[in-house]
Amino acid sequence: MTDEQLAEVLERADELVIGAMNEDAAPGMGVGIVRGSETIYAKGFGLADAARERPVSPRTVFRLGSISKTMTAIGLMQLWEQGFFGLDDPVNDHLKHYQVNRPDRATPPVTFRHLLTHTSGIGELRGVTDLFKPVIGLGTKPGKPVPTPAQYYPKGLRPAVRPGTKWVYSNHAFNTLGQLVEDISGEPFVEYMRRQVFEPLGMENTDYVPSERSREALAQGYSFSRGALKPVDYLEITARGAGSVFSTVEDMCLYVAALLGGTNGRGKVLNRETLSVMTEPHYRLDERLPAMGLALLLDDFGGHTVASRRRGWPGFLSSMHICPAFKVGVVVFVNASSRAAHEAADGLMRGLLGVPEPSSRLPRAGVLESPHLWPELRGFYGPEGPLNTNLRLWGTYAGELEVRVEGQAHPIVFGREREGGPREQVVRRVRPADQAPEGREPALQGAGRGGDGFGRSNVDRRKGTASAEGTLRSVDGPRRYLRIPLRLSTVANAHHKLREVGLRLPHPYLLGPIYLQRIEQVISTRLAPALHACANRRDYL
Repeated sequence: MTDEQLAEVLERADELVIGAMNEDAAPGMGVGIVRGSETIYAKGFGLADAARERPVSPRTVFRLGSISKTMTAIGLMQLWEQGFFGLDDPVNDHLKHYQVNRPDRATPPVTFRHLLTHTSGIGELRGVTDLFKPVIGLGTKPGKPVPTPAQYYPKGLRPAVRPGTKWVYSNHAFNTLGQLVEDISGEPFVEYMRRQVFEPLGMENTDYVPSERSREALAQGYSFSRGALKPVDYLEITARGAGSVFSTVEDMCLYVAALLGGTNGRGKVLNRETLSVMTEPHYRLDERLPAMGLALLLDDFGGHTVASRRRGWPGFLSSMHICPAFKVGVVVFVNASSRAAHEAADGLMRGLLGVPEPSSRLPRAGVLESPHLWPELRGFYGPEGPLNTNLRLWGTYAGELEVRVEGQAHPIVFGREREGGPREQVVRRVRPADQAPEGREPALQGAGRGGDGFGRSNVDRRKGTASAEGTLRSVDGPRRYLRIPLRLSTVANAHHKLREVGLRLPHPYLLGPIYLQRIEQVISTRLAPALHACANRRDYL
């Protein structure tokens, strides 16, 4: 990237951030951009506390959520550098206070690599009762002691599916990694992280428990209720290793700089070679989908690999991107359950890499129209595996979608009609179209009638194009979605194409193994040229 290009990105940064905040209703946002070891942009927007009219600044403290997982991984990989364990060693050989139990002797042991890549098979819940606890058992009211992992898992953990066979988002896996840091180092996890990670990098306002000074600078988290901001009650996070770090834009820019080059000018925490190992693919479900590094999701931005981590905690959402090849990184924090953090981070990273907006590349020339194949793809699509490995999909995205052909149109229904509205998703086919459950036919509504969360897209068979308008209700309020090109009409590329035009989909690894066998036959025999023309993916969560 030239200095002129960088100057243009920085000149447009304020406009992009404010646009994302307006689009997704964010009360406050902190943004940082790093190039090499230098912070080149650090700003606050909006309000950290609406009641007190306290503005966001680069020193405002946010809850990082799952970006904390990368820090746990850094602490663990320091011990790996020292030769204490191998990535494919069973974790039970090093856990001193509880075990990750094997369902049977035929099940392979869970390894460090499994835990670091969300492929251990450990699900979202310790048990059914977690469904009735704050944040599915991950939250503790202030003033109550936070249990140690040994207290939190008195019976240990047990994979719900065979390790290494499915991507299952698991806070419990990363909490266990924190316990491994403690058991291997012989030092309490929080103290180890302060001494070995935060202090060497100069992260003075970063910790697992906010200090008195940090509490004064802590942003108030919000949710949206009936169009108004509602403060979210403060909760402690029981899974320290999974998501409990507090930090600022200033500190996180120092952290990102260390991830990009091994050092941030003040200190270092890992060798460059180890950082390279962390940003290599360690699990990839399919070559057309993003890969998983060690605690980092590896996405494709215009042919450039970007290592990312995002998600949040009730009242907060955060996003971090790094591109080691270009030595640039972005951090964005929001004090609400607003996707503005992701939109701003993605837009800034595209600008830094010189990658155009996804919708600007559509429609694409040279893509064959294949309406004669659409009937083969009709049906209902849903996730594989037990509920504990698909909890977020069912709880947030309603579990299924239907693809069907009606006359000259090819509507896609995003989710089933359930309380709370539908959710978009592209997953495996669970049954043909003629086996829809009686009385559960998904509802369709025309464009522009939004508000209830249903949408419709229509494909013009003559032009081979598609469009959609309306709103899709989600946990953070209504949001718009854009036109949806469906020229390839395959499940794998439906995900690619939907995301390329701005429709917000969850990361595909939330789904578990995607059902590809049926469409692979279509791709290999009739759609290979079209697939090649449109296989570039952009802008994944």
